[in-house]
Amino acid sequence: MLLSALRLTRIGFRAAWLAGVLALIALTLLPALLRVTGFETYTVRGGSMSPAISLGSLVVVQHVPAESVAAGDVVTFKAPNNTVVTHRVLGRTAGNDPTFITQGDANPSPDPDMLSSTSVIGRVVLSVPVVGAATVAISSTSGMLVVGALLVSLMVAGWFVDELRAIVVAATTRRAAAKLAV
Repeated sequence: MLLSALRLTRIGFRAAWLAGVLALIALTLLPALLRVTGFETYTVRGGSMSPAISLGSLVVVQHVPAESVAAGDVVTFKAPNNTVVTHRVLGRTAGNDPTFITQGDANPSPDPDMLSSTSVIGRVVLSVPVVGAATVAISSTSGMLVVGALLVSLMVAGWFVDELRAIVVAATTRRAAAKLAV
């Protein structure tokens, strides 16, 4: 019974460690892989698009020509103050060099400035809640230290369970040998 519990605990620690390592690799490599295929990732740092896109979400943005952006699309763009913003397009002017009226879903009124076509980074094709906040946290020094410490702790805990299991097996074997010797 104890050996089964130790075995399951060891499997649990190893699975948690593997999941942590795979998640860390995915969060690190995903933006680079997407960039190669014409997509970029951004973290939503405000609540202006709630509830459709919540604070801390990761948005995947596909580079598209500004002419293909239509009313209703959610776009990511560079605002006049050089911040990156994700808002919905309410309308656009006609022609090869359109301008756009944008607004955050949670905002009561449209953005004050018309958006030029050169400011559009691309159209949002996917948003994943919480992942952006996790990526930002992991990319900080303290986040890396916490994740590293967590992974090392899982490895040490797994080793401890392996050692404990070996001690229990050795003790069980000695008892069985002692019974046979009698």
